[in-house]
Amino acid sequence: METENEQAIDEEFGFRMTDLEEQLAGANGEAVRMDVLKTLVERGGKLKADMDTGLPNNEYQTAALAYRALAAAHEIMVNFPATNQSERKGLNNAKC
Repeated sequence: METENEQAIDEEFGFRMTDLEEQLAGANGEAVRMDVLKTLVERGGKLKADMDTGLPNNEYQTAALAYRALAAAHEIMVNFPATNQSERKGLNNAKC
């Protein structure tokens, strides 16, 4: 059975894009978000350490792009809307 928050999300968007979004909208959403953030920080830190030790140019460029992608994912997760409906209302006016 869906929670009130899950029903509100489904009514607003009509679908969810990923399994992760399903988990984030669930009862343990905050724990999932924190786990994802932890993973992103760990992987980003390892990648940055590899870059700092010196990589061949082609590997460095690939690593730099991956690091930027991890940083973007981190930014999204930090700002992921709360599942609490009252905290989500600002999304209706967001410009994409």
